[in-house]
Amino acid sequence: MTPNQATVAGAVAAPVMPSVPQLPANLAIPIQSRIGGPPAGQMAVGNYNLLIQMGNVQDAVVNIVAPAAPIQPRPRTIPASLRPRTVPDFLNRQVEVAAAASALLSASTIAFNGESGIGKTTLLCHLAYHPAANAFRDGIIYLYAARQNTEDIATTLYEALFTCEVAFHPTPAQVREGLQNRRALVLLDDVALSREALDALLHLAPQCTFVITSETRCYWGPGQAMELPGLPPAEGARLFERELGREITIEERFTAQRLAAAVNGHPLHLLQLAALARSSHRPLSEMLSLVQTPTSDKALMAHTLSTCSELERRILAALAAVDAPLHEKPLALIVGQPDLNASLQSLQRQGLVQQHSPRYSLTGDLASELALLWDLEPWRVRALEVLTAWAEGQQTTPEDLHAASGAILSSVEQALAAQQPHQALQLIRATESALALAGGWGAWSQLLQHALAAARALQDQSTEAWALHQLGTRAGCLGEKGAGILLSEALTLRQRLGDQAGAALTRHNMTIFLGAPPLSEMPEEKPTDTTRPEPEASSHPVLRPQIGFARFAWMAAAMVIGLGIFAVGGLRMVAYIRDRSTPVVHPSLVSRLWLVDGCNRTYTTDANSTLYLESNLDGEGYLTLDGAAYAERNLRSEVRESFLIAFAEIEPGEHIFEATVVDAERTQKDSTRCVFAVAPVETLPIETPETPPDTEGPPAPQLYAPKEKETRYCPLGAPNDAIEFRWSEVSDPSGIAYYEIALEALEYSPQVYPAFRSEEPYYQETLPCPEIYRWRVRAFDGEGNAGAWSQEGEFGLREEQDVTPPPVPETISPGDTTLETTESVTCPVTLRWNPVTDPSGVLYSVEIEAIYESGNALVLSRTDLDGTELLLDDSKTCYPYESYRWRVSAQDGVGNESGEWSPWRYYTAYY
Repeated sequence: MTPNQATVAGAVAAPVMPSVPQLPANLAIPIQSRIGGPPAGQMAVGNYNLLIQMGNVQDAVVNIVAPAAPIQPRPRTIPASLRPRTVPDFLNRQVEVAAAASALLSASTIAFNGESGIGKTTLLCHLAYHPAANAFRDGIIYLYAARQNTEDIATTLYEALFTCEVAFHPTPAQVREGLQNRRALVLLDDVALSREALDALLHLAPQCTFVITSETRCYWGPGQAMELPGLPPAEGARLFERELGREITIEERFTAQRLAAAVNGHPLHLLQLAALARSSHRPLSEMLSLVQTPTSDKALMAHTLSTCSELERRILAALAAVDAPLHEKPLALIVGQPDLNASLQSLQRQGLVQQHSPRYSLTGDLASELALLWDLEPWRVRALEVLTAWAEGQQTTPEDLHAASGAILSSVEQALAAQQPHQALQLIRATESALALAGGWGAWSQLLQHALAAARALQDQSTEAWALHQLGTRAGCLGEKGAGILLSEALTLRQRLGDQAGAALTRHNMTIFLGAPPLSEMPEEKPTDTTRPEPEASSHPVLRPQIGFARFAWMAAAMVIGLGIFAVGGLRMVAYIRDRSTPVVHPSLVSRLWLVDGCNRTYTTDANSTLYLESNLDGEGYLTLDGAAYAERNLRSEVRESFLIAFAEIEPGEHIFEATVVDAERTQKDSTRCVFAVAPVETLPIETPETPPDTEGPPAPQLYAPKEKETRYCPLGAPNDAIEFRWSEVSDPSGIAYYEIALEALEYSPQVYPAFRSEEPYYQETLPCPEIYRWRVRAFDGEGNAGAWSQEGEFGLREEQDVTPPPVPETISPGDTTLETTESVTCPVTLRWNPVTDPSGVLYSVEIEAIYESGNALVLSRTDLDGTELLLDDSKTCYPYESYRWRVSAQDGVGNESGEWSPWRYYTAYY
């Protein structure tokens, strides 16, 4: 190694990686707890008023009361103007901006995808202020959609376009109806929805125009989808210079361009490099050496973290532990410092933290990188404790908690993954009612689902009943199917536990949603026996003793209104109502339920059979398996209904099929059951040979489109259409992870494009025109093995040939269209005509003839006029008492002439 090389190596040697920052010395959380429990309030939801009641935390419930008058939200009179920040000195996105402008003008959806930090948000911020964005009648709505579900995004759009005098949350039907004819520009940033969820969202607002950004492609519908590339080296150098804060020399500019190329023009990486160079006063040559080392990522991280203060590293650890945008108030509590303004601004200048006021998150993939470098578990526990205490704090509002819903959900999910259901439930209890009051009903539903899972993991039936009650009430308010099922489960559990107050509230909500009898008419409920009955000795249907008529009426109503089909353990379930109460006996009725191969016997899991239900009553039959709803059928007297049973779909053990028969008024008339057991098939273990590791890649795909040597034409005067590449789908035992597309420009601007990736056998890309391109594709399997390349394909893009002439111009003045009515004009004279347009531009030709008794003589011919006026001030074209006539024609930029002249106009000159 030469002395110079040793000097450079020493200069760029990475410092020791800073260890994970310590938790604050004082772990006490300085928050005054709220007196009386979670927030309380009420809001209108559809046709109901939703009352969030306070009380004992264990018994927190939601109550429904009939509204005094219908609530009528109305459209806002002023167009929405929810724009993001402006972007100064926007850099080199002409292709993307042109495509987006075209999409806005045509009111079509366009989506941009690219890795974190590539510039998607910056592009959206620029488009929010593009002139084409001002054409939307109902305004512009920007929404940072990270970790948001379809329901909450749709609600946010609705609330941006509608207003109401009282606290109001729309039902899905109201959202769908309200957004149908709204024409707004919607900018959705950092979307993480599935393809199906995004399509459902866009269908809710069919007249709105959406511009979408996401890390991976999630939009495949009409319009365009473009992958956002890095900046070209020259533009990357400009960004680096701007962030460096000083003018760079010619030599430094060349180095900056090489830096940009080394990081593939990635804007966030360039910002971070410039911030590091600025704070550490390193020369650009040293920065270039740093990014060119084999361990550049780790070295850069070490250098970056070493320049951060202890408080800044605490902020990074807290944000990485939560891994979601975090409200600034709990962030300050987690790191133990009340004023974070200076540190957060410093981290933003370094390109490590981004702001979504009032929330902050890490940029790019920094959270996952820090999770690999540091043990963040103590910080995760600290964040969970702080979020819970903050949520229970006296000064915390529902709006604060709604803004922090992403961090709350992330902390709950992390606690459940760490087998900490008690802590997860504590945070859920402290936040769920506030999210409901603030309108975050999608996040509210997710929290309640997590609460249900935690309660069942703990076998805490009281909390399970509470979660089912909340979920059922939410579903009932929104008019969703399944409300009756959820509330029925909650009621059964509360009755079993002897929770009379909770059961009364659940029963009241069921009355509102399902039209059950009022509480005064309901019989008093007692805890029921939940033990499984012993199998009967006889294979005949067994009738069970009596149940109260009124009670079964609302149970039947719950089943009819709340039936929803979902999969559990491979079986098709329709409802789930645990109730072991005894049915009404009607000796005059006969209902039979039996397996064709007999009840009270054992079936193996490889067997199938047929279950029959027969009754002498016209009505409906509800079939359950072990108390969980299985199917329902319309019954006709003496007509046998059949159900195919696959015992492989039923867990081994003892089971009961039970059928309940109701008449047309939903009154229970009879019930019957069939007891059976399922046992696994005894099989000998099969020795399977050890599978050798998969080291072979997938086969080569076959190219479909563009076809070999195909020429496509670019539209004149409009942005280029995206080229859709298609190839054959290939397979591999480990599955296909993705396809890699290699593309090269050959003629006008020769270059090799960065490889594109696609999880599907097709890809779209907008390419410069004119150009000749060569491309090929290969597949990578689930084990990371690269397959063989396809054959190379070649195609060309050519500008569309313009053969259409411009229209004939229309003359305005001076003169009349006939010699008999010649207009007298005073010299000098200005000829005027109306303009015409053509994609390639227009030039005009003018001819003037003098009129004599012996004939006409051409006195002026011009063919190079680019305006629509011509001044005549010489004696040839404006001689006193002489008469003239003139006409005009047009020629476009590629030589096409209009073919005809305008009609002659006549004038006589005077002084």
